[in-house]
Amino acid sequence: MRVVLAIMLFVLAFNFALYVWFFHSVVAVAGLFGTSFTIWVLLRRKRGQRADQTGWVIGDGVLIDNPDKPVRTQVVIPQSSLDLGVLMIGGSGAGKSNACISLLDHLSHARPAGGWQFFDGKGQLDVYQKLVMTEGSPDWFFSTEYPDSHSINLMEGSPHEVAERFATVFTSQTTSTDYYPQTQRDVLGRLVPLLFSLGEPVNVRDLYTLITVEDAGYMVLRQAKQKGVDAAIIAMSEPWITSDFNARSADVKAVINKMSPVVHGPFADRLNAYQPDISVSRVVER
Repeated sequence: MRVVLAIMLFVLAFNFALYVWFFHSVVAVAGLFGTSFTIWVLLRRKRGQRADQTGWVIGDGVLIDNPDKPVRTQVVIPQSSLDLGVLMIGGSGAGKSNACISLLDHLSHARPAGGWQFFDGKGQLDVYQKLVMTEGSPDWFFSTEYPDSHSINLMEGSPHEVAERFATVFTSQTTSTDYYPQTQRDVLGRLVPLLFSLGEPVNVRDLYTLITVEDAGYMVLRQAKQKGVDAAIIAMSEPWITSDFNARSADVKAVINKMSPVVHGPFADRLNAYQPDISVSRVVER
């Protein structure tokens, strides 16, 4: 559409130029000036739009604004879009890892003062090696498979944030009834603030113990009272802790099962560090 408009304006400008040449018309001079100014504005806008399209160069592609006349072009994802975040989706061998390497190479030039972190959940050492050879070592490297990688604490954050996060990850998902999911969410909302109120570092293992060991609940509750913890926090958690142990355990069975790999698994130590190497919130802020 813009091309058609530009052609029409050029033709109109040419006609005005002829009128000026042969008839010395003031109106024609004004028309020629106005048309020329409009063309100049369009060209400047087009150059400005091209300048705004700086970003991650994917490679060659096809522009299909007009499907009948596809045009080969260079595919660029604008930096403004990249700043919103990138999610790579594809089957095995589709090229997700190589795309991430290309993206990281772009970001290292677009954001030279920034850093990068590598979180690996599958033990893909070859991908990590490619990244290191391309961009150097990351600021932080976490892997569920490699014991020498950095550590994190899954209970980092405010009590409300942690309770909401765990309610999403650890509670059961069922469409037949909402009793168990709601009960499990409620329990997490009661116990997580209680652990945090003690003023000491806590991790998922502490929460797991509080849920699965009957005496642990009474011990934590007694310690909270001795420290003068907010009465509202104690009042929320005490009814559940003092309820029948077998009944309450049955209600949160799904939470216990889902927490188990995080607590007992081969990478549990790196997920439950009291003084973790990586602060996830600071990593995201950077």
